[in-house]
Amino acid sequence: MFILNMSYRLFRMLIPFFIFIAFSFVYLCKVEQSLGFGVHDPYHEFKDIPSKSLRLMFQDYRSANGQKVIPTLDDKL
Repeated sequence: MFILNMSYRLFRMLIPFFIFIAFSFVYLCKVEQSLGFGVHDPYHEFKDIPSKSLRLMFQDYRSANGQKVIPTLDDKL
């Protein structure tokens, strides 16, 4: 009876943790799905950037600012 009682209490304590893990998994899958569209790069402006997420970040930055050229560090200094 002791083992059954302890397992029940342990299970009740871990339910919020499992719910958190499930929602985190769904959230991360949705983020990965939204980032997984790919980079539309017909002029190969992003070919030197090795990371797909960085390429997407620069593409989004360029699109949000309405710029046709990616800003470089030299332009900002």
